[in-house]
Amino acid sequence: MGRNTILEAVDVQRQDQETTKKELIERRKKEELEAVRGQVKRLLREREEQEHRLEFALGIANHKSKAFEIPRTKGLGSEATSVMVLSDVHVDETVEEGVTNGLNKYTPKIARESVAKFFSNGLRLHQIFSKDIAVHNILLALLGDMISGYIHPELIENNSLSPTQGTIQALDILKSGIQYFKKHCKAKITVVCKFGNHGRTTDKIRISTGYKNSYEWMMYHFLASEFQRDDQVEFIIEDGYLSYVSLYEKYTLRFHHGDAIRYKDGVGGITIPVNKAIANWDKERKAYLDVFGHHHTQMLDAGKFVCNGSVIGYNPYGIYIKAAYERPQQSFFMIDSQRGKTVCAPILVR
Repeated sequence: MGRNTILEAVDVQRQDQETTKKELIERRKKEELEAVRGQVKRLLREREEQEHRLEFALGIANHKSKAFEIPRTKGLGSEATSVMVLSDVHVDETVEEGVTNGLNKYTPKIARESVAKFFSNGLRLHQIFSKDIAVHNILLALLGDMISGYIHPELIENNSLSPTQGTIQALDILKSGIQYFKKHCKAKITVVCKFGNHGRTTDKIRISTGYKNSYEWMMYHFLASEFQRDDQVEFIIEDGYLSYVSLYEKYTLRFHHGDAIRYKDGVGGITIPVNKAIANWDKERKAYLDVFGHHHTQMLDAGKFVCNGSVIGYNPYGIYIKAAYERPQQSFFMIDSQRGKTVCAPILVR
C-alpha cells in the first residue's frame, strides 16, 4: 500500500471519529434539552396546582358560614315499653377461678349481687330513655335456669346450694327486684315467666309435663302470690314452652327458654337453627320478635330474635364446648308503639 493510500485511510478514519463525536454531542444535547423541557413542564404543573390550592384556600377564607338553628327534639310523639330479660342465673352453682383460668368466679353471694345489679342497672336504662318518650310499661322476662339443679352428677358434687335452697334464694332475689322497681318507678310491671331445662326434678327433660316437674314453675307461682293484690304488677305464667305477649296490638313477642333450639357448633352459630325454628313457629302463630336465653350468648340486634346472655358467665362447660368468652350480661330493649324495636343495650351485672 502506498503512502498516499495510507494517509487517505487515516483521514477517513479521523473524519468518521469526528462525525461520531459530533453525533454523540448532538444526542447528549437533545437528551439534556428533553430533560430540561420535562423539568419545566413539571414545574409549570406544580405551579398550576399551587395556584389552585391558593385559590381554594382564599375561597374558604373569604366564605362567611351561615349556621342555622337546630330545634330541640321534644320527643318522638309515641310511647314505648321497656323490656328487660333475666335468665341463666344458676344461683346455686359454684364456679372456681382455677377451672376458668382466672376468667370467672361465681358463688351464691355473687349471684345475689349480680341479679341486684340487673335490677338497678336495668331500671337506670329505663329511666334514661323515659326522659324524652312516654314509657308506661316494663316487661320483665324471667326466662329460666334461675337454678342449676342436679341434672348432672358434677352439679351434685359442686353446687353450693341444693335445688330447694337455690329456689328459695332465687325467689327472695326476684321478689326484692320487683319491689325495687315498684319503689323507684310508676310503670306497670308485667312479668313473663318461663321455666328452663336446669330447674327440673327429673333426670331427663319432660316435654308435655315439663311444668309439672319444674322447681322454677313452682317458684313463679309463689312469687306471683306475693303480688296478687298489687295492681302495678301482673304475672304471665303458662304451662307450655312458648308464651306470647302482644304490645300495642301490632307487635307480638314470643318468649321461651331457648333449649328447644339446638346446634352443634355449626357455621354461623345459633343463627341458622334459630331462624329455622322461628319459621316453623310462625306457621302456627306469627311473632314480631322471639326472645330467649339458654345459650349464654347475647345477640341483641339479630333481626327476628333477641338471645340473652347469662348472669353466671364463663364456666368449665363453656370451655369444654369451646364457647367464646362473654362477660356476664343481660338484655334491655324497647318496643316503640310506632317503630317497633328501637333501643337495645346490655345490662352489665358485674
